[in-house]
Amino acid sequence: MILVDNLFSKYLSSLYREERKYLNRMLKSRGMGSAAVRFMMYIYHNQGSNQKKVCTEMGIDEGLGTRVMKKLESEQMIVRSVDPQDARSHILEVTDKGESFVVECKQMRAAFWENVTQSMQRKEKEELLFILERLSDQAIAFNNREKERK
Repeated sequence: MILVDNLFSKYLSSLYREERKYLNRMLKSRGMGSAAVRFMMYIYHNQGSNQKKVCTEMGIDEGLGTRVMKKLESEQMIVRSVDPQDARSHILEVTDKGESFVVECKQMRAAFWENVTQSMQRKEKEELLFILERLSDQAIAFNNREKERK
């Protein structure tokens, strides 16, 4: 129980928060933040998704999602168009400017993680990624099983 109580949540959430703080600091002058990065990455990898699906998949409140989407649209990072199958829904696509932003954000993230892991050997990084991927898969499977039981 010691591992669960003291390590996983504390350290994983700390890494996540530190990455967000770094991105917020790097993007502050542009009036953007880490929430915009998360949305842009999702939309970039899921072109044509509707706004509701993006929020559901990311576990984000739809009100926050709408605010971020409007900001991204006003910055010409995305285009929101009415879904031809459901006039109440909006399809999201990344613009050329948005693609450039995604590339820039990927570079920022890479720089952050390169700095954070600079003292680790390549093999240690590979092992850590393998373990984290396994834990993530197991957590998803566990939650899916629990959801089905209810």
